[in-house]
Amino acid sequence: MHPTLLNVKDIENVFDREVLCEIADDKAYFRNRKSLLVADDTRSEVKESFASMAHIIQNRMRRREGPHIIYATSALRGEGKTNVVANLAIQLSDLENHVLMVDLDMRNPNLKNLFLKNIDYDHSLNALYAGDITENEAITSLTGYLDILPTVYEKSAIPLDSSLFGV
Repeated sequence: MHPTLLNVKDIENVFDREVLCEIADDKAYFRNRKSLLVADDTRSEVKESFASMAHIIQNRMRRREGPHIIYATSALRGEGKTNVVANLAIQLSDLENHVLMVDLDMRNPNLKNLFLKNIDYDHSLNALYAGDITENEAITSLTGYLDILPTVYEKSAIPLDSSLFGV
């Protein structure tokens, strides 16, 4: 086995997971820091990739009951987790799926920056975890189908343990 993954088939074989979609590598698109909720009529390979992924996920979700949880993670900073979550969430909500984005990046929470100008502690995962507010107070509605539970940076980050997830 190579010390690195060389292609999509390696991911499927090594991790025994199916790759649903590959997102086009368009650095200019991902450098764009404007709100993703602003209407943009330009067609791009990246947008089409996210739309395709959303349709695939929606079809898979129909097969199972209950809430569906999708995680985006990586080993390194700057690999695009936030952009992937944001773009996929928008595409899923455009298909009239109710989507709640939760920013669990405690050291560098950036999801809120793509959607909101300002967010304070009183409307954050931090305050919810501390018991200072209710779930409804913590969640910010962006559209009829898209909500966000942002995190604010704190020096003493929230521990990512089972109590955070109610387990």
